[in-house]
Amino acid sequence: MTIVNKKTFLTGDIPTAAQLNLPYNDLATASSNIKGDNSATGWITHRHLETDDTGQSVFNQCKQYAQTTGTSNYTNTSYSTITFGGNPARITLGYTPDVGEIVRFAASGMTGAHTVSKDYDYAAISPYIGPNRGKPNFYAFRLLLNHTTNSVPGTINLGEWGYSFTTKTNGTLTFALSGGQVTAQINWQPFAFSTLYRQSVLRTLDSVELQCKVFDATNTLQIERHQLYAIRGKR
Repeated sequence: MTIVNKKTFLTGDIPTAAQLNLPYNDLATASSNIKGDNSATGWITHRHLETDDTGQSVFNQCKQYAQTTGTSNYTNTSYSTITFGGNPARITLGYTPDVGEIVRFAASGMTGAHTVSKDYDYAAISPYIGPNRGKPNFYAFRLLLNHTTNSVPGTINLGEWGYSFTTKTNGTLTFALSGGQVTAQINWQPFAFSTLYRQSVLRTLDSVELQCKVFDATNTLQIERHQLYAIRGKR
């Protein structure tokens, strides 16, 4: 890679105009050597490159899971991996990043037509008295990282992201509704989130999963298309 040197002036030195302009002239000369495809001799090494499944070299290693057809329903109140047709939303990683290396994980998708029978657990009006004011209205996603450290398997919660079934919020006069009908229900809502993982100790990253849950099992979360990404930059 081309290096442009810059002279250091000490107290009392009187630089000439040529000396002051020299680094900029050198930079212009070096820039003129860059080809039209923005490359010049020595600008990259094999360590910067990765090979994808087709044998093509790329700068970052990107692994992807995508499900673009069909729907699946969830009433689980603890996290469960999103699965359609027997295929879990999971990416097999199988690499051991260097300590200090950063890997980005991201997920996105679209929810479907939910079945919501309870959007609010009101704490004042009988018979809907309960301690979970507004919580039944929520569903959530999680990215779970599976790893092996010193031959011991483990998991890391990379993050959780919550959404609402309806437009109702805490403080409104809504509570458990009969007949499974909820006004202002939010169907076909997109979701998207990402996070960074920084390798703090040497561990093998085995896989990452996209999971979901609801707070109240009387509500059904429907998931349509969804995708999951793991992006590892080359050091």
